[in-house]
Amino acid sequence: MKGLFTLDLQFLISQKRLFMVFLFIMAAFVFGGDSNILMSMAPLLIIIILIRSLLIEVEANNARMLFTMPFSRKDFVIEKYALIFGGAFLAQVIVLWISSFILKTSEAEFTGQILLQLLIISIPASILIPINLKFKSNSQIVTMFLSMALVLAVISLMEYQDELVSVFGQIGHIHPIILTASGVILIILFISVSMLISYQIVKSEEF
Repeated sequence: MKGLFTLDLQFLISQKRLFMVFLFIMAAFVFGGDSNILMSMAPLLIIIILIRSLLIEVEANNARMLFTMPFSRKDFVIEKYALIFGGAFLAQVIVLWISSFILKTSEAEFTGQILLQLLIISIPASILIPINLKFKSNSQIVTMFLSMALVLAVISLMEYQDELVSVFGQIGHIHPIILTASGVILIILFISVSMLISYQIVKSEEF
């Protein structure tokens, strides 16, 4: 598993130009005052970049050689999820930190945003990882359509902004510990179900 982690880490480092372009675009949104758009779209963009980068071995039909290395398919799934979710969360924290620094966000708001963004990251990632493992070379088309659907969903929700503000206002009255625990449980549930599906796909696949 250490060898797989090293290979993936080296590949991510080789993609530093892509990540630098992404950070530049994010910074442009923040300095341009469009932080709401940034917070809505950044998690999805981060997830797509990481998934496309880290699952390229399966898509390129190199998995037959890959699984001759000394690690199990279960290790493969765990390592991919750890890197994708860990990388997405780290990138999102950096984006939130830059945004909070410019917009003078309080520490309490910053902490709440981190939990919310982690939940937002968990949903598309939990859907897109199994899809990429299942469809391989066709996953790019599927991912594109799903991403467009998610973007349209976000835009549609903007039409109900007043209702959403009212709902979140009610949620704000819930005790922070209960709210945090509920968020953590949802995140664990999404990731666990997704990992189980991904493992079954990888386990049954004949590469």
